[in-house]
Amino acid sequence: MIIFRDVWMSYGDTPVLKNINLDIMPGKVNVLLGPNGSGKTTTIKLILGILKPVRGVIRVKEYDPTLNPVSVRKITGYVPEDDLVYHSLRVKEYLSFVARMYGVPRNKLNEAMERVMDAFMIRDYENYFIGSLSHGLKRRVMLAAAFIHNPSILLLDEPFIGIDPRIARALKIVLKEKAKEGRTILVSTHILEIAEVIADNIILLYNGEIIAEGSVDKVLAKAKARGLEDAFLSLTMSREKVAEIVKALMG
Repeated sequence: MIIFRDVWMSYGDTPVLKNINLDIMPGKVNVLLGPNGSGKTTTIKLILGILKPVRGVIRVKEYDPTLNPVSVRKITGYVPEDDLVYHSLRVKEYLSFVARMYGVPRNKLNEAMERVMDAFMIRDYENYFIGSLSHGLKRRVMLAAAFIHNPSILLLDEPFIGIDPRIARALKIVLKEKAKEGRTILVSTHILEIAEVIADNIILLYNGEIIAEGSVDKVLAKAKARGLEDAFLSLTMSREKVAEIVKALMG
């Protein structure tokens, strides 16, 4: 379980998160939605202890990520939005390094690497330097690294961008199954169609505040909308912005 209580975060004088109160429960696929700049990535970085809140309390299980970031990260599989990997390592070297950092036993190391390389279809690239891979393949390597130690928490920031449709389909299924096992899962995505399919709980951020939370049906009811895209546009007051973009592009 991940808890936020009265959490504020800012960059300089610009507030990014405002008085966030949130319970991210295990056993559910929790999906963070919101326009660019709404605070989704900041929320994930606060959970990992990469950022420190201006004020408020965050707990990840029994840990304070500000004081115990290593303890939090050992039980977490994290995929950042950007391709943050060691380009000078070969795929197998990188996965071995990550597994050992997470404490995977030596006698389980090869089994763990083979499992995730097969799962994300990167075995054919195990001896390639990561820097030579396409964006999509780098994303697969990062997903493999996040799953290699079978973590109890998964924090995935835009995991569906740039990946093979087969991997995307499998990932949707796996996230649902991991939730059933009692894992704590938080996924950030801009792809509303995916969110509508996988989400047990939606957390909609706008201008640093939670403006809607709950099941897809609950969010739709609040917005009086038939689909998540319509709900998103309504709750984030984006319809006029969309009309302006269309007008500008059409000339």
